[in-house]
Amino acid sequence: MSLARDLAERLPLSSIRSRMLVIALLPAFAAEFGMVFYFTSQTLGAAEHALLARADNAARHLGDALPYALVSGDIRLAQSLLATEAANSQLAHARIFDPQGRILASQGTATADDRVVRRVRVHLPSARLIDDAPFATVAQPVNPVLGVVEVSVSRDAIKAFTRSTLIHAALLMLVALSLTGIVAWRLSGRLAGQLRHVGGVVARLARGDL
Repeated sequence: MSLARDLAERLPLSSIRSRMLVIALLPAFAAEFGMVFYFTSQTLGAAEHALLARADNAARHLGDALPYALVSGDIRLAQSLLATEAANSQLAHARIFDPQGRILASQGTATADDRVVRRVRVHLPSARLIDDAPFATVAQPVNPVLGVVEVSVSRDAIKAFTRSTLIHAALLMLVALSLTGIVAWRLSGRLAGQLRHVGGVVARLARGDL
């Protein structure tokens, strides 16, 4: 028992200054970790949302721009629209299928890696015609499906952004902990010196030195 007690007393955590450092650093570490985790998760969530929104917007934009090219059979125009949208929205690939599932135009390569894929049907725009005759009935417009447009965006940018964000968060937390540790070390040294001084005075009083 005496040997174990001697070893415990020699450990760094047995000193007053070490215990004060632990008491000061543990709450600081918990608070800094919580803030870094919260802001990092918020940033990554916003990046993921932006990726999904980019894919949705590109698919809808092509769905609105392609009807004329599909009706007229102008495949060159459809290919040009795909190339422009792929460049503007940074798409991994974009394809147009006819109602039977045959590829009419394609831009990029559709591989099986980690991507976000969106598909939108391309309909013929409707035109509502109203007869001037009294009590004329308005026929419901028919919107035949001209084809399907498929787009995808790669998650590689999100993965790279995630790695960069985590590295920066770890560095920020390391710097914050270092600064907190330096301040806590200086303050604990002062407080420990005062406590040791008080302990020495009490010991002298106990020996009868007034």
